Amino acid sequence: MAGANLYNNIYNKRYDIVNGVVEVEKVTNDSELAALNRDDNTNQEVNAAKEKGVPNFWRYALVNHELLHAENPSSILQNIKWLKKDDSKRFILEFRFNENHFFKNCVLTKTYQFLDEDETILHKVKGSEIEWYPENCLTEECESFFNIFNPLQIDENADKELIEEMRRDYNIGSIIRDEIIPRACRGGCPRRYGG
Repeated sequence: MAGANLYNNIYNKRYDIVNGVVEVEKVTNDSELAALNRDDNTNQEVNAAKEKGVPNFWRYALVNHELLHAENPSSILQNIKWLKKDDSKRFILEFRFNENHFFKNCVLTKTYQFLDEDETILHKVKGSEIEWYPENCLTEECESFFNIFNPLQIDENADKELIEEMRRDYNIGSIIRDEIIPRACRGGCPRRYGG
């Protein structure tokens, strides 16, 4: 349990830094800002260096992962964490979002429940119902990051295609839990932040 608390403390500090809750020392000096401006020929990079936090951190973390690069996470994503429930036969991914004009929810969750503690038999998957604002649903017309909150129903009589989709869904959840959350700084930063 001490290890879990240590990671939670680290993740909380990362949250504060990424979202600009705390100020960190700027590494960028005037000559580096001038070089960024020359390389990009716009003021976009210079202005971004003045922003608090790390804009689009979680978007970069998800998009830059080799297995999830095709997904399209939104720039309104503020934080991702995972929780293990007491029975240890399930885990929950929690996605926290900034206030936005697409949906009302601030937090969306995805729960994976298993028949055993070793996670060998997936029993049930549940996603939050997204409260979309009228005409702003991001899942109706295209492949979207938000489709992960509409999990497939597990059926022992499912055909191979559905079984593969269920595996893909679980693999995405496992990758987010086991690779992206603990190693987000590797992929969560654009070049100017060292990612």
